[in-house]
Amino acid sequence: FGVFLVATGVAFSIHANLGTSPVTSLPYTLSCCFGWTSGTWSVVVHAVFIIFQILLLRKNYKPINLLQLPLGIFFGTFVDIMNNALNFLKIETYPQQLFYCFIGIVLVAWGVAFEVEADIMVLAIEGFAVTASEVFKKKFGDVKMFTDCGIVVAAVIFGLIFLKKVVGVREGTAAAAILVGQMSKIFKKLFFGHKKA
Repeated sequence: FGVFLVATGVAFSIHANLGTSPVTSLPYTLSCCFGWTSGTWSVVVHAVFIIFQILLLRKNYKPINLLQLPLGIFFGTFVDIMNNALNFLKIETYPQQLFYCFIGIVLVAWGVAFEVEADIMVLAIEGFAVTASEVFKKKFGDVKMFTDCGIVVAAVIFGLIFLKKVVGVREGTAAAAILVGQMSKIFKKLFFGHKKA
């Protein structure tokens, strides 16, 4: 359910056209640079974040977490499906863009909260944030915000190098990078009564 919410939120952010959500800013930019869909590049990016987790945990890495890869494939597929499903939306004004961008941010944050709380398997990007928060003894929401910002910076760099311009990164991306981590903390407290989120 959490993965579905995140994918739906990403699709809303793409259609809002104010910059994709941070988790998709890099895949979206890569799709503009090299082809393939945002969903396909999402799978590639998730595979990279699995490698980051292995590097952080080394011998403490649990092989069961390799299931994040098929989960990433599921997520990437749902991003493409939901992106196509929302083609009916007519977004013509800036206030409408802001509205749908906000819906995207809320859905992504809500989905992240469910994923982490389920404690079964999370997407590799969230898995990296969970891993880093445990390794460095930092709050998950704060590490998630830092991770999202790092992904956005990478998207900007790829866009400038290969397209000579920034694509898929705008004010909506910045808002999501700042708000998703903080809102996920709120959702965790609201739905699951956590003291530490």
